[in-house]
This record gives sequence, C-alpha cells and structure tokens, in this order.
Amino acid sequence: GRYSLSMDTTPVKREATASDLSRKTLGGYRLAHRLGSGAMADVYLAEQTSLGRPVAVKVLRAGTFGQPAAIERFEQEARAAAALVHGNIVQVHEVACIEGVHLLAEEYVAGPSLRQWLATRGPLDAAQACSVLVQVGSALARAADHGVVHRDLKPENLLVTPAGEVKVADVGLARVP
Repeated sequence: GRYSLSMDTTPVKREATASDLSRKTLGGYRLAHRLGSGAMADVYLAEQTSLGRPVAVKVLRAGTFGQPAAIERFEQEARAAAALVHGNIVQVHEVACIEGVHLLAEEYVAGPSLRQWLATRGPLDAAQACSVLVQVGSALARAADHGVVHRDLKPENLLVTPAGEVKVADVGLARVP
C-alpha cells in the first residue's frame, strides 16, 4: 500500500548572500526561495511563468563559470537526465544559460526526501519498504536501458510525493558511457 505524509514546503533557513537569487527572475523563471545547496549548484523553488507551474531550478554557482569542463559536464548530465522519461524519475524540463547564469529547470516534488521522511516518521514497514524498492528499481532500470548509471543514489536523492510516490532525483550526477 501507499503511505501518506504531510507536505512541508518550508524553505531552508539560510543567510542571504550576494549570490542568493531568491526573488529574481531568470528568463521565464521567477525564483521564490532557495531550497538547498549542493557541491556546485543551488536549488530554488521557482515558477515557470509561461505555464504557471512550480519547478525546481538548479543554478550553477558563479565560482564554477570559469571551469569550462564543469559547465560542459553540467549540460551533458542535464541532457542525459532529460532523456529519461519515467514516473519515478524527476523530469528535466530545460537546461539553459540565461543572463550568464547556467541553470537546469526540473519537476518540483513537493514532498520531503526519504531521509527527511524517515527522520520524521521512523522506519518503513515491510510494505512501504517494498513499495520504495520497486519504484526506485523501476527508475534505475529505465536509466540502465538508456545507458545511464546513477552514481549518487542515497535517501537524500529519493523524493517522496504527498501521494507516496518515490522519485529519483539528481540523475544528472549519472555516468553516461
């Protein structure tokens, strides 16, 4: 069976910095607030204004701009992820360079990561664990069919929707042969 969970879309509390793009508009994306940060990029909740839908926008940090190999990798990984259309994979909508900012727009998943869900709710029961494994396995099988290997699979990269669906995120960290 599916399991329900409460939706928490509260932004991560962070100090504003000169590189914080919250409340800015980049092309067709109105960035609301930063959701989190990774090694090379910050992720924002945004509105894709042309369609009026929420999206997650991953923005490559300015310090990476001087590294052509990193930019090329970012774009290659985005294209690889965009080729994977599957209900359990976070869908990539666009990769672009807008106003000198390299970004990736992808499906916004309103629920928490599996790590956050476990911290709040405790361990999964057998049925829930099987449901997660089947969904993640299905996503990884689709990726493998396209020659893509996810290299950073962990509870932080498994997002749980309010309906209990699991979506694999950061497929862009994958290796493409």
